[in-house]
Amino acid sequence: MEQPTPDSSTQKPKEKRKINKFLGCLIIIVFVIVVSAIVQSISGVKMNSNTPSQSTTASSLNVDNATLKQINQYPGLADLLSGDNGRNQPTLKSFAYDLSMSSITIEFNMKSDMSQKDAIGVMHTKMSDIYMAIYKGTVKQPNFVILKADAPLTDQYGNNSYDTVYTTRLGVITADKINWNDDTSDLENRIIPNPWTIVYNDQNQY
Repeated sequence: MEQPTPDSSTQKPKEKRKINKFLGCLIIIVFVIVVSAIVQSISGVKMNSNTPSQSTTASSLNVDNATLKQINQYPGLADLLSGDNGRNQPTLKSFAYDLSMSSITIEFNMKSDMSQKDAIGVMHTKMSDIYMAIYKGTVKQPNFVILKADAPLTDQYGNNSYDTVYTTRLGVITADKINWNDDTSDLENRIIPNPWTIVYNDQNQY
C-alpha cells in the first residue's frame, strides 16, 4: 500500500517559522551581550575618572596608606599634590591631620622651573585650589587648614636650602562664608586669597 507523502507546501512554512524563531532569539542574545558590554564600559570609564588609582597616587605622593586615605577624602586634592616641582622634588613635602584639633597642615614645594614672579603666582593659585578641594562641598571639613610653600633659597654666603617662604591659614568659619560656586578664576585669584590669614611671608626672598 502506498504511504502518503507529506505536502511540501505545509512543511516549508513550518521550517521557515523555526528558522525565524531561532534567528530572533539569536538577535536578542547578541543585543543583550552588546548592551551589557557597553554599560560595563561606561561604568568603568566613570569609575576610573572619579576614583584615582591608589597605587599611582601613592607612588606620586610618596605617602603611606593612612595618609593617602586622609587625602582621598577630598576630591581632587591628590591631583593637586602629585607630581614634582621641576627639580625632581615631589610637590608634596608633608601632610598632617591633627585629629584633636581637626586641622590639616600641608607643606609643598613651589615650582622652581620658572621665574620668581610666575612661581609666586602659581603658588598662590595652588593654595586657592587646595583650599577649594578641602572646603568646597565636602562633608568632613576641618576646623582650619594651614598651607606652607617652600622654595629654594641661597643666603649671602652661597649656601642653598629649601625653606618655607609663605604660610597661610583658612578656618572653616571663614570658609563657610565663601561662595564656592563662583567663577573658578575669581575664586583662585581674588575671593579665596582675600580672607586667608598670612601667617608667614618671606616670598620675596625666593
